Amino acid sequence: MATYKKFDRNKPNGAVDDGAATLTGINENEQALLDAVAGGIAVDWNLSIPSPGPEPADVTIADADDANHVQKLTITWGTSGGASGNPVTVVQQRSYDGGSTWTDPKTCTIAWNASGDPVSATWS
Repeated sequence: MATYKKFDRNKPNGAVDDGAATLTGINENEQALLDAVAGGIAVDWNLSIPSPGPEPADVTIADADDANHVQKLTITWGTSGGASGNPVTVVQQRSYDGGSTWTDPKTCTIAWNASGDPVSATWS
């Protein structure tokens, strides 16, 4: 059985890799990214999710290999109608210094119908 290849931010390395090694690195990283998207989380990233509540809650995703690389999702939960108990806004930010400073926020606004089904999500 082949060993799983997690995402490697240092690959491919055009300074030292030949053509075959470059293509292998790209292929392995693409597979790891596909796995992360399909599974909802990447290998070596630690996820912390709070329970839904009326106040905005921070979800943090920390890189287990680099404590300086952190993502923060601030989730505001709906309180009425089909949005009740569902996220209505998600603000995403990144930090490259362990959370001391954050990138400009990107906001996803999610709309729900009366049955509690998502109907749209827009980023701003």
